[in-house]
Amino acid sequence: MEFRRVMESGPLERAVRSLWGEYQTKPIRHVRHLWRLWQLHREFDLTPPSAEEWTWGFQRGRIPDCFACLDNCCRGPHNTVLLRLVDVALFVDRGWTDMLTWEKPHFSEEVLSRRPMLRDMLRSFHWRIFPVLKQDAMGRCVFLSEEQTCTIHPHRPWVCRTFPYTLDIPGRRIGWSDRCELPVQAAPQDPTARALEQAILHNFYTEKIRDLVLVKVYKEELHKMGITRWLRLD
Repeated sequence: MEFRRVMESGPLERAVRSLWGEYQTKPIRHVRHLWRLWQLHREFDLTPPSAEEWTWGFQRGRIPDCFACLDNCCRGPHNTVLLRLVDVALFVDRGWTDMLTWEKPHFSEEVLSRRPMLRDMLRSFHWRIFPVLKQDAMGRCVFLSEEQTCTIHPHRPWVCRTFPYTLDIPGRRIGWSDRCELPVQAAPQDPTARALEQAILHNFYTEKIRDLVLVKVYKEELHKMGITRWLRLD
């Protein structure tokens, strides 16, 4: 899945990935970058997660049964899709920027008190910086077809790829969204369950950390790429 997306990526997405690869493989020499990275480490834990070291909020091996589900996780304000940096780059490359919006939903205190993960998202760095996917007048994702299928499934955003798993980085806890009410319990060694575990631990976390590092440390480079016009930087 990741390999296919990388192979089909456009110039802006490749440039973002290349900048991340440069950060991972080359020592940082510019004083400006070193100072920003030091500040970032003070504010955020950049340690990669481990399935064995983190707490699981549900029995391992649980997977969603999407084909049997009568609900739809692609509609409603609670299912607003917050994009990542590579998602924005992909949308620019494919000419989908009219599907991005800064009109984000507002939630009552009553709702937030019942959904602590939602409250955390609204307080997050990513919520301030990145746009969300548009929804139509019925509250459906603009990429949801009349047959209730995703029309951009191979290129769907990272949040969609990891749902219904949730990652509480400060609490070092892996959770299961209460919006997915039809799970199937498989063995922890089940290939599908293992693949989903790796998606949440690697993809979701990597995307969050990549966004933090690139936006905080490499602002000028992102601006030269032209991607910052779709972000809200300080």
